[in-house]
Amino acid sequence: MRKVLVCGAGGFIGGHLVKKLKKEGAWARGVDIKQLEFANSPADEFIIGDLTRQNVVEKVLDQPFDEVYQLVADMGGAGYIFTGKNDANLMHNSATINLNIIQQAVERLMNSDFEGPVNIGSEEMISLNDLAKMVIAISGKKLSIYNKPVSYEGVRGRRSDNRLIQEKLGPL
Repeated sequence: MRKVLVCGAGGFIGGHLVKKLKKEGAWARGVDIKQLEFANSPADEFIIGDLTRQNVVEKVLDQPFDEVYQLVADMGGAGYIFTGKNDANLMHNSATINLNIIQQAVERLMNSDFEGPVNIGSEEMISLNDLAKMVIAISGKKLSIYNKPVSYEGVRGRRSDNRLIQEKLGPL
């Protein structure tokens, strides 16, 4: 039985990845600073801890793993933007399409001979305001966006640089 470690297993993609790996018959250990928010983790073991702490890393890596998935990212999430139950369901349903693409890319990567870190994600740059507008349009609700003034300037948008993964595996 293959042993897998999923770092970031408390997030949307990590939680779904653990579920998929378990269906394939793998033994899975999940680790994150939090549990899954809307379901129990199907992981055989789930360690809550901060991977920036040496003692947590030692606890997590107490045995060899056949596969390690590093999905940890300090980037907020839908909960920072959307607060209603219906909004969360909408985000969950619309994100399923992207999740399938990401899972296919991860499978191709894991079945290839390539070793090393790569990005797998959307190359489309999108601002939080544009994301909110898109979700509002999909929901059919009549909502407005309020940008709360802050004393710092954060990230205005995100995109993945997929050049390396496409070089190694072809178009995603």
